[in-house]
Amino acid sequence: ERGRLNARLSADLLDHVAEPDTGGRALINQAAETMGLTARSYHRVLRTARTIADLDGSDGVRRVHIAEALSLRRSPPRNETGAGSVRQSIMRPV
Repeated sequence: ERGRLNARLSADLLDHVAEPDTGGRALINQAAETMGLTARSYHRVLRTARTIADLDGSDGVRRVHIAEALSLRRSPPRNETGAGSVRQSIMRPV
């Protein structure tokens, strides 16, 4: 929907305005499976991809926009055993 900030779009509306092309859909679905994206993370990637597409001057979200959005995701901090723990990572001496 024109004139609305991507950050303010509901998940349903985001699914409509950030609908990726076939290649983008395949990539985000593959990433969702291999990276274990939650619904919230999935929509965050879509929201970021829509913003990237806007900056690119593109009317649609393409595979390249999804790829760039995925590349911007931060990996969760991990402790020595490989399990993610933000608190342990923050508290660990440098």
